Amino acid sequence: MSVLVWVIIITCAAGVLGTGTGGLLGAVFGRESEKTVSVLLSFAGGVMLSVVCFDLIVDALDNSGITLVFLGVMFGFSLIFLLNDLIDRFALCKNHAKKDEYTGYSPKKLFLGGVVMAVAIALHNLPEGMVIGASYADSDPSGVFKFSELAIAVVIGLHDIPEGMAVAVPLISGGMKKTSAAALTALTGAPTVIGAVIGYMLGTLSPLWLSLSLSFASGAMLYVVFGELLPDSALMWRSKIPVFATVIGVLTGILIIRA
Repeated sequence: MSVLVWVIIITCAAGVLGTGTGGLLGAVFGRESEKTVSVLLSFAGGVMLSVVCFDLIVDALDNSGITLVFLGVMFGFSLIFLLNDLIDRFALCKNHAKKDEYTGYSPKKLFLGGVVMAVAIALHNLPEGMVIGASYADSDPSGVFKFSELAIAVVIGLHDIPEGMAVAVPLISGGMKKTSAAALTALTGAPTVIGAVIGYMLGTLSPLWLSLSLSFASGAMLYVVFGELLPDSALMWRSKIPVFATVIGVLTGILIIRA
């Protein structure tokens, strides 16, 4: 199979299964699964730091100058930051709906909040797919299962788990059946595949576009790590254990990349 076909398959697994797993956990276990997810997110954040600093940025610098790489990293970081800020605003509205529980609370408000959250996360998943696609732009069929590229897909999949939970829980609380909520949550990961195709196609145009794509992917993943993975992990479990998981993740990433 071609690299693009593999990119679509891997991205579908990361995006759809990631958010779908989060929706399933939210439907079945609620908050009981948060400690496990916290450790996984921390470990994934550590691995991703190694991939970005010792692989993606290095490859980007090999194809262009530092100025272009700097601009690409900042663009990727800023875009994901803005989209994440949009989601936070929707989440704030959802939290206000919860606070109205003792003063005329209506399940319909919570349900609508979940729908809006689903749409926002679906849009948010588009550039995340571009990150996966861009990372595969310089790969050949024999390098499809290279650690760095797979690590990005796995990390994005893990990062999508709490997002899936954030969508499923309000939908279920608002009256939707658990199976329907989990299915709808999984669908929010579909735009990830579209983004992956765009990112891959741009990255294969020329060395300049490859460098920009890798820089964009690096910036986006830096925000995912520092703006989402680690803060979410800390909120899910206020313990020192996730910190150890992050350090172990960094060391694991270095060992595998340099092996």
